[in-house]
Amino acid sequence: SVAVAGAIIKGAALTFNVLQ
Repeated sequence: SVAVAGAIIKGAALTFNVLQ
């Protein structure tokens, strides 16, 4: 669903920000 996809993208973005 869109909500699940949004949560995954949000999580990926947060992880990416932490790794930088």
